[in-house]
Amino acid sequence: MANPTFTNIFGVAQTDITSALTSLGVATPATDARLAAHQIIALLQTNLNTFVGAGLPLASYSILKEADNIDIDTQRQIFTFTFDMKIAATTVEDEHA
Repeated sequence: MANPTFTNIFGVAQTDITSALTSLGVATPATDARLAAHQIIALLQTNLNTFVGAGLPLASYSILKEADNIDIDTQRQIFTFTFDMKIAATTVEDEHA
């Protein structure tokens, strides 16, 4: 089975993703689509840690990472992101209000 392309994963060309990663501060954007997805996830995780480390309140935001070793050469990583759509950096909002 062939590796997925940038178009398969992101729906756009590699140049678009490379440009986006560069603008987000990734020094060496990936040339592999799967690695580019991993770089985006790593940025999200870093930003979450920075946000929480600064003591800013979050309504709800979590990242769960699972890794399965399928065989000696293959590992599958599964990332689950949960976002509360009422995230606010300066105030905690009650969703029921």
